Amino acid sequence: MAKNKKKKKNPAFGVTFSPNSPDREVVTEPTNAIGRYLLVGAGLGGYMGYFFAPSEEIGTELSFGGPIMLGILVIVGYVIFMLFRKPRPAIKDFIVEALFTGTLAMAFLIALEFRRIIYVSNGRWMTFLYGLAIGLALGVGMYFREQIRAR
Repeated sequence: MAKNKKKKKNPAFGVTFSPNSPDREVVTEPTNAIGRYLLVGAGLGGYMGYFFAPSEEIGTELSFGGPIMLGILVIVGYVIFMLFRKPRPAIKDFIVEALFTGTLAMAFLIALEFRRIIYVSNGRWMTFLYGLAIGLALGVGMYFREQIRAR
């Protein structure tokens, strides 16, 4: 009779492996991806909100030209980067992912433009909380981008 060997779990890496199998099959377990993306987004947004220092000529004029141009630059850079990737994705997936990534970057940069108004009217801590909320929204967007990529 063969003994039933239980698979051991390695909690440090979140994988399950069978130590006695000849090919040492590795099975990854589902991870908390949304939590990771929210944490990264909150960190970026909180940093952008807390360490915001307005220029000396503080005002409430908003400029959307820069964020829109940078969003378009993100789309162009993404397209160039993906053209050199060897297993190229299907053209439909390629276009959807490029537009989603560029739109996400553009929305984040446009939202950061509003920090100046928040800072003038409410101060540093409200700017921090605003940046944190924007970062959390960015994390959710990155998670959905990953879900689109997984399909």
